[in-house]
Amino acid sequence: MIAQSNGFIVNGFKIPPFTLNKGDFILLFVENSFEALHLKEQLFLLFSSKKLHPKLTINENITTVANIQLNSIKEFFIPTSVQKYIYKNAKTPSNTLHQIVSFENIFPNSKITHLPGTDRKLISLLTTLSYTRNIIFDLGGLDPLGAEKIVNEVTNQLIHKGGAAILIDSFEGFENRCSQFLKISRCSQ
Repeated sequence: MIAQSNGFIVNGFKIPPFTLNKGDFILLFVENSFEALHLKEQLFLLFSSKKLHPKLTINENITTVANIQLNSIKEFFIPTSVQKYIYKNAKTPSNTLHQIVSFENIFPNSKITHLPGTDRKLISLLTTLSYTRNIIFDLGGLDPLGAEKIVNEVTNQLIHKGGAAILIDSFEGFENRCSQFLKISRCSQ
């Protein structure tokens, strides 16, 4: 067991009970609203053990697949390439770089700031997977094709190899792709 929720409330939303085991892909579906953005932030902190809750047990580290953050002033003058980013952030840079450049339109000398959101998320995902097998992520800022591409990579690179993933998002259409589909609901006042 990697993590277990006994059901709890965060920011006026009820998180259902569930257990995350190796090979599981859980989708926590949250409505698309302003309040849900803050809820996502809180859930990322809770599941990555940066914040504690008595009704949530985390037995193994779960790493957040973060959006790539770059220094905008420095990036204007000296843009970071895909290769430089991976060699700085990945555990196995050569393997990760090989995986990333196998996708069309991503080259080692491509500048991160010039890449679309899907490619940036893919780089972040594969960099994170180079050092962990348990992740939590969202699909914020991606179009439906980009979301499909990221979920395919999570399934192929992680779930089929014994890892575990939690997807927190309001993207519809992945209910049949995950091992558990759980809806986060507002608490009635």
